[in-house]
Amino acid sequence: MLFLSGQPLQKMPAYYAAKMLAEEWTQPNSGRHMMYSATTDDPKIAAYTVERPDRLLSILILNKDPARYVTVRVPMRGQVEARQYSPVQYEWHAALANGHPTRNNPPARIVVRDGLVRLPPYSITVVRGSLP
Repeated sequence: MLFLSGQPLQKMPAYYAAKMLAEEWTQPNSGRHMMYSATTDDPKIAAYTVERPDRLLSILILNKDPARYVTVRVPMRGQVEARQYSPVQYEWHAALANGHPTRNNPPARIVVRDGLVRLPPYSITVVRGSLP
């Protein structure tokens, strides 16, 4: 058994990012996932695409720019679901050994209209929908 003293532990950005990868981008449990190439003409945007066992196309999109919002188009039809984690959900108050989050919320559900997704700076986004 593990005992901790002091302040309770808080979920940090790495926790939420790992949870998004394991539960949103890929399908939990078992089944075959097929990876596909994804391209972007912006070096600060990275995209990774997988077809999940439930036949949904899932795209992981990273905006690595520290200051710029970017809007991207995703090739999906029908109902599209999206989750996003960014500085909108998390902010750190630097105070040496007393540093702590001033905002620490889980990933948000976002709206995708006409295949357009707005990416905040330093964000991770997972978009899922039917194959085109």
